[in-house]
Amino acid sequence: MKSMIDDAIVLLFNLIGEESKRGLQESRVKAGFALEEMVSQKAYECIRGYPGIAVLPPRSTLNYPTVSGLNHQFDVVMRENNFFYVIECKRRGIASIDQIFSFNAKILDYAFKDFFNKSFSIKGFFLSTAELTDNARKYSLAHGIIPIDPSLPPIQFMIDRVKEEDTLYQELVEFKRVLMLSQPFTSRSDTHEFLNNYTIYHQKWKSRGYQ
Repeated sequence: MKSMIDDAIVLLFNLIGEESKRGLQESRVKAGFALEEMVSQKAYECIRGYPGIAVLPPRSTLNYPTVSGLNHQFDVVMRENNFFYVIECKRRGIASIDQIFSFNAKILDYAFKDFFNKSFSIKGFFLSTAELTDNARKYSLAHGIIPIDPSLPPIQFMIDRVKEEDTLYQELVEFKRVLMLSQPFTSRSDTHEFLNNYTIYHQKWKSRGYQ
């Protein structure tokens, strides 16, 4: 069944696509901040009207206990019931695997805190206008983070465009279920195969004329 979070993920992917085509003529640092501000603000404006989803103001700090005692800022924070979705945005030429390491460290700081993980779950999305490397994707998927860039759309985007009578539809729905279940503290050991399956599904999706 399609959820409001699925709609939000499709929205974020579309925002990344728009920004990757726009090509801001600014310094890398200013352009990076521009993307983060733009996605944060647009996501907030669009998602805050979704029933059942709470979204914090752009660039908010998640004020819950952590292992380190520090609270961390995220570009976008959404909450559906007891599930937090946190999002990091990076612009063309700036995103690197080191930034995914840093993003994951912030997520784990919450996930490993007893008070937090007994009451809540947390999942990350890393958005980039530049194509991510396979290593960056593998690391993300290994730790329950969903990598999103213009060259590999999220499963939710693919499902959105597939006809329900197409056999691919149910395959994608099942793959999404497994993808969204993974948590930051239950790391995957099969990320090479998992990313390979993700890529195969994308190729099948494109070969059937979807875009």
